[in-house]
Amino acid sequence: GVLGGWSALRVTICVLDAIGRPMQPSEVVAFVRAKSQWCPVSEDSADYWRSGAPIRVLADGSWEMDLTHAAVQSAREAVRARIEVNRRPTYARFDPVADEANSRYRERLRTANAKRLAGLRRVLLHAFPPEQPEAMVLLDFNERKIQTFTAADILSNTQRILDYDCISAVGVRPLLRVLGIDPEGRRLEELGPPQKTMQINSRGRTLTITTAMLIQGSCRISRPLGDEHLMREYLRAGESTKLRRRLEADAKNLQALHQYGRLHGGVRLRWGFLDERIPAPWQHRDELTLYGLMEQGLREGRALEVVVGSAPGWADPWARKQRATVHKEHGGWRTWLADEDGVEIYSEDVQLARLCEK
Repeated sequence: GVLGGWSALRVTICVLDAIGRPMQPSEVVAFVRAKSQWCPVSEDSADYWRSGAPIRVLADGSWEMDLTHAAVQSAREAVRARIEVNRRPTYARFDPVADEANSRYRERLRTANAKRLAGLRRVLLHAFPPEQPEAMVLLDFNERKIQTFTAADILSNTQRILDYDCISAVGVRPLLRVLGIDPEGRRLEELGPPQKTMQINSRGRTLTITTAMLIQGSCRISRPLGDEHLMREYLRAGESTKLRRRLEADAKNLQALHQYGRLHGGVRLRWGFLDERIPAPWQHRDELTLYGLMEQGLREGRALEVVVGSAPGWADPWARKQRATVHKEHGGWRTWLADEDGVEIYSEDVQLARLCEK
């Protein structure tokens, strides 16, 4: 066969060397096509070869090769190396059938692990102040419930956290240490900035990245987290209702960030002229992302239901859902979503997505 990485010139050199005489371009093309489904040579290939190439075009249009040219020896060495590979024992050679079987096996493992991860019981913790919590919110991802505990109730309810398989929080490990909780092998998900700073110009100016910036950039929430000084004022004044409302709002916004990161595999940093994507460490590589949903939709001929724009509401996250069809560039790699009017939906703006029923 013909190697995909070989140029039209090298393939032509090999053909002329094998046949041992000048050949018409059509003969070379026919020879290659008879040996391989992939043919890099065309009848006008000589028009694109640089001057000094080992092949010259004769008066009758046929191609003749200069056997003394260095490129001929190089091509012969490449052919010998390829023959050596083919002469190796079967177990040492690439086996497309075995590779396909291994790919199917890995896909089965990935799908099974994704199903396991989707079934984990997840909780998000948000406490204030984090160094010595006076109030703490527990947000249950699966049942979509929120509970808030004051300082007097926190310690008596910490064991409830161990009912969950996965614990998410900003500064999750320090918080668990303060609460005296041993996670005992549970999955921990850090919601703090996975990247602390970013250089924004050639002079070395750096931008400090905060969780609030990532929530704003990813979820389009204008007031992502409460002001620390104001919340401490709530504590000093004993305004527990205001503090509870702010903490619960913060927890919902953190849940929206978590949700965006799992769907896209990353979060957005938008600041001034910047619009960067930062990997989300809480998203497991086996979990199905938006791209995976789009590929599955293409394979199965199914549309998607998506929520676009700002983060969905807590009470009814699918209230703003719309139907989106998946499109793929003909002969290319680009895949995109379009709404019912055919207008493209920018994937970065998608907050929720799921496959429609068949």
